Amino acid sequence: MLIVAGILLALQIDNYNQDRIDHNEEMRLLNNYINDLETDISRINEAVEGDKILLAGQDTLLSLIANHKQSEFNDRKLLLYTVKYTYWYLTAEFSELAISQLKYSDGLQLIEDNEILNAILHYDEGISSCKKVYLELERYFHVQEESQKEIFNLSLAKKIYVLFEEDLGNMFRSSDELEKMIDKGQYLIQSNPDLLNKYYNDLLFYRTTLNNIVIYLTEQKEKAIETIKIINSRID
Repeated sequence: MLIVAGILLALQIDNYNQDRIDHNEEMRLLNNYINDLETDISRINEAVEGDKILLAGQDTLLSLIANHKQSEFNDRKLLLYTVKYTYWYLTAEFSELAISQLKYSDGLQLIEDNEILNAILHYDEGISSCKKVYLELERYFHVQEESQKEIFNLSLAKKIYVLFEEDLGNMFRSSDELEKMIDKGQYLIQSNPDLLNKYYNDLLFYRTTLNNIVIYLTEQKEKAIETIKIINSRID
């Protein structure tokens, strides 16, 4: 009986130690995950803020195209706006190290609280959805880019492109500052109403998809905030 009691006690101690190790590992993974979510929130805020500026500029560009009357002033303004507001877009790179550790090292099995587990899985699904919209956005970006090249003499904006390549944030410099960097010349390769109409439609699809990613990112930020609240409340 003493031997059996000793074995049972040893097993109980061993189970207790393993539970403690698992609990500490669970807390470590969840804390890392919260850090990743906070990083995501910061990156999403930056991307959404910048993309909203681009969307407003694209609205103006669409209006300029729809009401375009050929003149040196109007053509130069068209060139400026198409370069400034369709050069590229801001993306939110998600921090996926912690979720990878949870998914691929049996970390999810350590999470005992179903509400926390469901929140993590829901946020991970949101990341996948955002990535799909980004792929769609890139496709529509290149479509409008090809239409753009058929109309605009982009070589006159070479100095602006160099500036943007140095730092993407330069897209948000004032229009007056950027316009001074456009060389004089024939701003439109050809003033063809049909080509302008085609570019208008391609730009509209691109703008719509850019707006979609802003919506998805905003929703993803709300998921991140809610997930942090759930983890903190359940841990407490």
